[in-house]
Amino acid sequence: MTKLRSIPIRRIIAAIVASVIAFSPALLHAASMRLVQNAPYAHDYGQQLLLPPAFGAGEFTVEMWVRLDDSFPVGPTDGGPEQLINWCDADPEPYSTGTWWFDGNFLLDGHHIGAPAEGSFDVQFYGAGRVRWLFGDGSLRGVQAWPADTTPTLLDSRWHLITLVRRWMGGGGAHLELWVDGELVATEDTPRRTDMQQYWSTWDQYPPGLEGWFWGAEKQAAIDIIPQYEDYKGLLDELRLWAIARTPDAIETSWLEPVTGTESGLVAVYRFDEAGGDVACDQLNPTACIHWTNLVPESWSDEQAPPAVDTDGDGVVDALDNCTILANPEQRDTDGDGYGNRCDPDLNGDGIVNFGDLAAFKTVFLTDDPDADFDGDGLVNFGDLAVIKAFFLEPPGPSGIVP
Repeated sequence: MTKLRSIPIRRIIAAIVASVIAFSPALLHAASMRLVQNAPYAHDYGQQLLLPPAFGAGEFTVEMWVRLDDSFPVGPTDGGPEQLINWCDADPEPYSTGTWWFDGNFLLDGHHIGAPAEGSFDVQFYGAGRVRWLFGDGSLRGVQAWPADTTPTLLDSRWHLITLVRRWMGGGGAHLELWVDGELVATEDTPRRTDMQQYWSTWDQYPPGLEGWFWGAEKQAAIDIIPQYEDYKGLLDELRLWAIARTPDAIETSWLEPVTGTESGLVAVYRFDEAGGDVACDQLNPTACIHWTNLVPESWSDEQAPPAVDTDGDGVVDALDNCTILANPEQRDTDGDGYGNRCDPDLNGDGIVNFGDLAAFKTVFLTDDPDADFDGDGLVNFGDLAVIKAFFLEPPGPSGIVP
């Protein structure tokens, strides 16, 4: 198991902000799927039985946008009421025991019960909001950071893109790669190049009722074989399946860009924009659907993952924009607090624009003080005073990079 040093997020932000991100209003989608806290024998979940024929035969990439619900606590998930409430805190060393992967909130359970090495494909959250990918290509492999705290938690109220890649190695075998927001988090090597369609095309090797991929819940709990298991609580959006290994450069530089559906190698896109009902279907093949069970009114959310959202039209998507409703393509943030100057007249940093900030502003009026130069024209003047007036008795922001 390879551990990798995380790239500082500000470095990624700077790289992306430096270029204008392509955005088309035609790509807007209006919904995402919300998975909620469940009761025993009442798990909400979606079952996906039809995968594209080209997916899994060779190299592949899977991408999914998630936003974990961080209103739920972190704690043990080994039974009792807490199992259905907590985000798993367990962080065992991979392969240290035969059950090292048992603890973890399932976002995706594609496990082959009884033969986990043969076709399993799981996405779990362990170690207080870190992501793990389990993959069975003849042996069960875990792709994750360990210890967990060597990579950032995703329990931070923000959208994140999870990317899973199988990439051929020279001379045989494959790299299994786990990426989060364009950062390579972990890798694992396998000597195999298994055609996964032998497991996934008909699912005939799986126990009855447990075929396919189950989204949002552990599959045995989903169909009431067992009363409960720790599951996923949060939003899911923009699921994409590729029959290619996307290049590292593409993953690093274009992870925030939306897809049109015409990209080479893209074989499935689930946008979850149905906004109701009990199915979510593939944009490229509308007969391929995820069938949902035990949905509630709030299961369909109108919140959107970042690829479709640039509210102020300044070329910086909201997820990375330090002023999301006021255009500031240059992203000036001279005090480094995560709020761009254009929306940050909170000079004393107390979270509200008030008389204290007005007093501080007065002392630097008609100077070149960078923090009080909200409009970036090089001089603190009446234009900047107008910004204070607009924000008076309001907080700074909003900012997409401040939770």
